[in-house]
Amino acid sequence: QQKPKVKTLGKLKKREEAEERNRTYRQNKDILDQLKSVEEEIKLLEKNKTNTEAQLCDPAVLKDSKKVQELMINLKKSNQELTTLTKTHKELSLKIKEI
Repeated sequence: QQKPKVKTLGKLKKREEAEERNRTYRQNKDILDQLKSVEEEIKLLEKNKTNTEAQLCDPAVLKDSKKVQELMINLKKSNQELTTLTKTHKELSLKIKEI
């Protein structure tokens, strides 16, 4: 009669370990999905920022003060968003390490 209890305890332990692995995987997957999304946004913003900076180096663009103001506002917004997204990226990376 004791053998079935040992087997049952072993099965329960394995089941608990599997459930814990699954829980950890789901948590990591959600965070990794968020992280991937943030990385894609960062990449897009950096591309836009580079494009804006290139335009600001163009002498023809520099002659148009309205265009320069528009580009500077765009650049400032990009920098602010990049700062926010970089912070979010760091927080998500830390969450993965905690799990």
